Amino acid sequence: MVTKPGSLAIILLVCGQYAAKPFYQDRLQPPELVSKLIALGALVAITTINAVSVAVSDRVNKWFTLFKTAALLLIGALGLYTLARDLDVAGSAANVNFHNAFRGSAAESPSFARFGVATMAALWSYDGWNNLNIVTAELVRPSVNLPRAVLAGTVLVLLAYVFANMGYFAVMHLNQIVDEATGESVQGFATDFGAIALGHVGLVVLPLCIAVSTFGAVLSCPAAVLPTGRWWCCVYDPCHWNTVPHA
Repeated sequence: MVTKPGSLAIILLVCGQYAAKPFYQDRLQPPELVSKLIALGALVAITTINAVSVAVSDRVNKWFTLFKTAALLLIGALGLYTLARDLDVAGSAANVNFHNAFRGSAAESPSFARFGVATMAALWSYDGWNNLNIVTAELVRPSVNLPRAVLAGTVLVLLAYVFANMGYFAVMHLNQIVDEATGESVQGFATDFGAIALGHVGLVVLPLCIAVSTFGAVLSCPAAVLPTGRWWCCVYDPCHWNTVPHA
């Protein structure tokens, strides 16, 4: 069973776009049909993995989690190297972005509304803090391991994304990341990051990293097959209903 099809479709389309990017480097975006076909193939693969067994899904998910973490660490490491090299080079991205880093930002006039917007963006980026609750029945010693996983996972993801964002801003100028006219992210700026940091190799490595990362996100997110199937399993569990008081 698949729920939240809108969220699922968005992430899988991103997966399809970046998986096709290395093969269409002569154009801004790959053909829409190609991206959709890759996204459809990814959905079939994810459904199949979850249908085979919980153990198989768990093993595959662990490998994709390791790969996603490695990709974020790679971005951060490239940024750290560039920051150490270019911090005092006038006009470089590292020099401009890390001297008076919060100029013109909401940090100069904070408000609860802006904090709320930032929180919503963070919840969209990382939804793992609630995913594990859905599959509590699959956990060993859930009363101990669930709180540990939620707290440790949230902290580790926070550190990984701060590290990765530092990498982006050390390598790229702000107008290469954010469209100053609209305030929105420049589409595909991660590919540009790869090209600047790694040259031609980056045009292949970074898009594939993002494609694998989004595939892994859908594999374990609440819009995927494994967690949401447990919702309905719990709803129709006779043992669960026997504990519900009836009028």
